[in-house]
Amino acid sequence: MSEDAFKDRHRVAKSAFTRARSLPFELVLVMILRKSVKSLQNVVNETMLWLETDTVTASAFYQARYTFRHTAFIELHQQAVVEPMYADDDYWSFWGFRVLAVDGSKVMLPDNKETRAAFGNIMYTNGKNKQPLGDHCYGRASVLYDVLNRIAVDATLAQLDGRNTRHPQTVNRAVSFNVIKNKTLDLLYSNLDTDTLFEQLTTLFLKNPTSSRSERNPPDKSPRPGRC
Repeated sequence: MSEDAFKDRHRVAKSAFTRARSLPFELVLVMILRKSVKSLQNVVNETMLWLETDTVTASAFYQARYTFRHTAFIELHQQAVVEPMYADDDYWSFWGFRVLAVDGSKVMLPDNKETRAAFGNIMYTNGKNKQPLGDHCYGRASVLYDVLNRIAVDATLAQLDGRNTRHPQTVNRAVSFNVIKNKTLDLLYSNLDTDTLFEQLTTLFLKNPTSSRSERNPPDKSPRPGRC
């Protein structure tokens, strides 16, 4: 983390982290990794107390963090976690294959013109009617997991698709994980030969990987007579 080449790749400007300061590049990186729920000033105070050095203001840490690129964490994760895991082929697998899964969630982002243009926004209501009360800027965070080895292989923060952006309360496609689980287990315990088993598993996940039902109608949340 203290190598000049690593710093050059992950700082906003060439002039950042060049002078001897109380908050060098590697210290800022470690402080961000701590991900404390405490106030920013408490985090700074605790870190400086542990280092037995004079404390700095939360504003100083904020300014140092602003010159720090998020790409540092991507490279650090790849070199410190992912590559060592697979380097010597000594990792858990299923019939020689890794078991990978993707999970995603909407993440509320800072609300400004740049983030809205890059990621989109979602309207919200009071839950009683469909009249929008406002909107929030959201992105979709997705993580690729190695399920057996319990590590995150990759991750991305992307724009929400148009359907979710315009109609967040409407469900047009249903992902039935129970269907996937049951179909997969049925195939695994069917005593099929290996070639036939892989062929049917491949067909299952390539043709309809989410087991979505195109004929499914969006849920009707409008009030009905007699409904409280």
